[in-house]
Amino acid sequence: MQSGDAATCERKLTELFNGTPLAGQAAATTQQLYNVAKIELLKYNPEWDFPEITCPVLALNGDKDCQVPVENLEFIRKGISENGNTQVKTIVFPGLNHMFQPAVTGSPVEYSDIEETIAPAVLQEIVNWLNQLK
Repeated sequence: MQSGDAATCERKLTELFNGTPLAGQAAATTQQLYNVAKIELLKYNPEWDFPEITCPVLALNGDKDCQVPVENLEFIRKGISENGNTQVKTIVFPGLNHMFQPAVTGSPVEYSDIEETIAPAVLQEIVNWLNQLK
């Protein structure tokens, strides 16, 4: 379903939800789904800004990240490097999820069950990177 504004979205959801267990949830659902900031974020292409990035860049990903594909690291490295910026470092951390926690599947459902807040190896890489900037 596509809609040009929140009111139309809510009206269509009300019709769709009518007679289902979701009846009465159209307003709340619209508020969650039809969010101008989310829509703008989805339309944004970071490639537009790559030519302007001249500062050192550190981009990290866990290989079990289900929210941001690990392939983005190469996209970032290549995109920023094309403007002559040679200070781009990317690192993939095996076995870590989006939150840089050791994970079995990487699914966000696991987040609350993992005791470690962030893998020490990630923190060490960040510290090493910052120290080399001095």
